[in-house]
Amino acid sequence: RFVVAGAGITGCLFGLFLRWRGAAQVTMVARREAPLAFARQQGCADDTALLADADDMPATYDGLIDTTGSMAVMASLADRTLAPGGTVYSYAVYEGMGQPDFYSALQAKHNFLRIDPAEATAHEAAVEMLRSGRFDPAPFVTGRFGLAEWEAAWRSVVEGTSLKTVIFFG
Repeated sequence: RFVVAGAGITGCLFGLFLRWRGAAQVTMVARREAPLAFARQQGCADDTALLADADDMPATYDGLIDTTGSMAVMASLADRTLAPGGTVYSYAVYEGMGQPDFYSALQAKHNFLRIDPAEATAHEAAVEMLRSGRFDPAPFVTGRFGLAEWEAAWRSVVEGTSLKTVIFFG
């Protein structure tokens, strides 16, 4: 049983990978309903919850994968949702993470594993899923713009109106 914090493209991909690998339960948590609705539509999670409602989630999950980039969100969700002996898997980049003992408070309470976004085998597995056709990335590109529309494309990123924005050249 896993909680995935963040319903952006990275969180959705983790949710899909966990489900494809046979996870018994994948629950996705995010700040806004729109990304959660998209995650449900794409089959990225068995269940979803708004971050504001996470207090009502049972502390029965074996793992938390954080993709939010917020140490406060990660620590709070870990404390609220992980069963004793559960593990926090940190994938995001956090402000100040290069400081000594950055993760020590979290490690004092939970098992902890840092997943390096540059780690090659995860990318190889993702590329294989793309190559084989098991995963169709098209639904995740929710903002499509021509080069002349670059300002509108950037606005969609800043305002969070698209999950993944692509600018087409030519």
